[in-house]
Amino acid sequence: MARAKRSSRNPERWRPGTIDGYLARLTLEKRAALQKLRGSIQSAAPRAEECISYGIPAFRLDGRVLVWFGAATRHCSFFPGAVIEEFEEELAGYDTSKGTVRFSPDEPLPASLVRRLVKARAARIAAPKKRPIEGRSARAESSRGKMTLREAVRILDEQYGKLAGPPTSDPFELVLWENVAYLASPGKRREAFEQLRKTVGTTPAAIAGAPDGLLEKVTARGILWKAFAEKLRACARIALEEHGGDLAAVVRGPLPAAKRALRAYPGIGEPGAEKILLFAGRDALLAPDSNGLRVLARLGFAREEKSYAKTYAAARDAAKALPPAVRAMQKAHLLLQEHGRALCKRTAPRCEACPLTRKCAYALGAR
Repeated sequence: MARAKRSSRNPERWRPGTIDGYLARLTLEKRAALQKLRGSIQSAAPRAEECISYGIPAFRLDGRVLVWFGAATRHCSFFPGAVIEEFEEELAGYDTSKGTVRFSPDEPLPASLVRRLVKARAARIAAPKKRPIEGRSARAESSRGKMTLREAVRILDEQYGKLAGPPTSDPFELVLWENVAYLASPGKRREAFEQLRKTVGTTPAAIAGAPDGLLEKVTARGILWKAFAEKLRACARIALEEHGGDLAAVVRGPLPAAKRALRAYPGIGEPGAEKILLFAGRDALLAPDSNGLRVLARLGFAREEKSYAKTYAAARDAAKALPPAVRAMQKAHLLLQEHGRALCKRTAPRCEACPLTRKCAYALGAR
């Protein structure tokens, strides 16, 4: 068993020899939080080896330190390096500085987020791989095994794991979800929706009768909050006047009528209507948002047209390759959306960290 080391400069300073030794000296809460973090790192990088680096726990991959973690007096820390810049939205609720994420021991980092940070860090520090053949030969070699959409979704599932969808399956609440915090991060949007639930309520009657100031406090997590507070009120008015306060009954009716009814609400076009029908469990529609649509186009499953509507229609055809089940489509929608946000960004896509690169039409064309 490795023994704890003492600093040659300061013989009183204790240095652990193993991660177990480090954790053993912590409080129960900090130990549990870091043990969970340790497990998430191991699952994301099973080849990485545990070590102690700079006196704190770390994992080493292919001879280089992958990540560090540790505990301070009032918090725990995770050190995945500069990759945290790619996860600005997801880390919005945490105290961060260059390469560091700090969190409370009683609120450990979500395992799915840790796994993504570790994989992004691993991709960044990996030595560039030699490409066997450049140009046409490489592309011909890649095209031998063309990726299917099902395969792409499976690979993204391995990359991101289970993702959180909208916080409701009620059609009217899903309309509110689309309007509650314009251009806010996913975390801020979820906070705004929960605040709406708690302080106002999410029934058409509750929103119609709420003071302007109360609605504006909710929508202030996004931009143009006054305009979007009015949009929430407009949603309530339409639900009460056109649907008797029961949008769910309309959504359960014929699909074309359900789409028309949803499109009458502020901010809901054809893609938004289909997304609401998907997450309400009404129909198995892929309904990709702009992030998901970009991923589908770059992978070659939908031709990117000048018209957004035409590109969206092509994506709808591509979705026929997926299992026609609501849960399967919900999962695919969330995975494509997350990939577009995290790696397949509109500008400066991170192709070197993408698990789909070898068979991606966009990445191959950029070589």
